[in-house]
Amino acid sequence: MAELEEKAIKELCKVRGIGPASAKKLVEAGITSIADLASARPEEVRDILGTTSKRAKLIIQYAKDCLFEQEVLALAAKELEKIRSEKVQIISTGVKAIDAILGGGFRTDALHLLAGSFSTGKTAMCYQVGVKCAIDYERCVLFIETEPQVFHASRVREIAKGFGADPEAVLDKFYVIPSERIKTPEQLFTAYDYAEKMITKDKIDIGVIIIDSFSAPFRAYYHGRETLTDRSQEIARHIGKLEYLADKFNAAIIATAQVYGVPDLGLQIAHEARMAMRKAIYGGELQLHSFSYILVLERVGKEKCVITLVDSSHLPRKSAYFSITREGLRDV
Repeated sequence: MAELEEKAIKELCKVRGIGPASAKKLVEAGITSIADLASARPEEVRDILGTTSKRAKLIIQYAKDCLFEQEVLALAAKELEKIRSEKVQIISTGVKAIDAILGGGFRTDALHLLAGSFSTGKTAMCYQVGVKCAIDYERCVLFIETEPQVFHASRVREIAKGFGADPEAVLDKFYVIPSERIKTPEQLFTAYDYAEKMITKDKIDIGVIIIDSFSAPFRAYYHGRETLTDRSQEIARHIGKLEYLADKFNAAIIATAQVYGVPDLGLQIAHEARMAMRKAIYGGELQLHSFSYILVLERVGKEKCVITLVDSSHLPRKSAYFSITREGLRDV
């Protein structure tokens, strides 16, 4: 840790107006790079360094000048396309119809939201993508369980066996943070920090991080309309951390979301046109804007379900049917 702090202090000292003492204060406050300083708020830097607002603004500008000298922030479109094509892994769901609407499957370096009523296949989809990641890429899976008894090792074995893989070898790739340790949004956020520790310190290559359910801790903790602002701010903090994990470690983030009924018929019809179901997704507009892919699941028969890609920056809105079996999700 001391070595990392020393390295951060040395980097910050490259910024005009920042000496070792000031750099140490910044590092202790969590600003550990020139990029962090360049994007900091003036009042934050002012309070950390005990200086004036004017000087804080100058220091931030100096940090930006230093950053632009070191890094090229804009890339040619084709160069970015090449970088992302080499980085991103597409994890097949094992269901041809679902892979078709997703352009091949779930992507690393991206956030996916699975929304739907109970018993529509959200958790089954999480299992299946995790199993396929373990089989196809030999990467590990972190399952963050926020509701009691959601994760079952037997289900991983069944799905792995259904794909002709060694059930025990696949299960060895799964790690679980049980619901007993996740009761509040703050504890859930701590789980993300622990995921980062697993990857960086324990050297565990995690390719998929599952939060099932993402909604549950927020729904239990925030009550009433007067808490909506606080809830939105906390959801934004969580999503920011998940985006960081997805990008930094090239992981696919899969979060499940609960839904709730809308009493007004007109609003139900509006929701159906917008979200492919007559219920609303818990979490609000900020959450919907923040996920790369939003998928809505509904049950249309005893074992038959439909999944609709309702939002993506590059794929059209489409639906696919699938069935839930003991061996996992299958084409209808």
